[in-house]
Amino acid sequence: MYYYGGSEDLVSHGALVGAADWVRLLLTGSVSFVVATLAIATIGLLMLAGRLHMRRAGQIVLGCFILFSAPTIAAGLVSINDDVRAEPAPETETETPAAMAYQPTVPKPEQKDPYAGAAVPPPQQDDW
Repeated sequence: MYYYGGSEDLVSHGALVGAADWVRLLLTGSVSFVVATLAIATIGLLMLAGRLHMRRAGQIVLGCFILFSAPTIAAGLVSINDDVRAEPAPETETETPAAMAYQPTVPKPEQKDPYAGAAVPPPQQDDW
């Protein structure tokens, strides 16, 4: 079970932070693990009976995965944002000389058709 600091914790962090923390604990606590376990077991039984499509089962499993890994995903996204802000872009304006600029060359396709004239015989030249 999770320990929650009580009312003095709500006063020190503010009501909104306390409410958000309560919702987070509710969604990722032991009760939600029990509900998710029952959902996965029910999915298995319904699939054995042939009453649930694979797509719907995958959606439910993916939803459980996202729900329980949401704090880790959010922390990763915040750390990416912090890394981007910590390294400012250089202010130098350098132009690449035209000789050093990369210009891809596209080879021209050959105009040879292997089936040209296969069905029609070549024209006959008459030597009169």
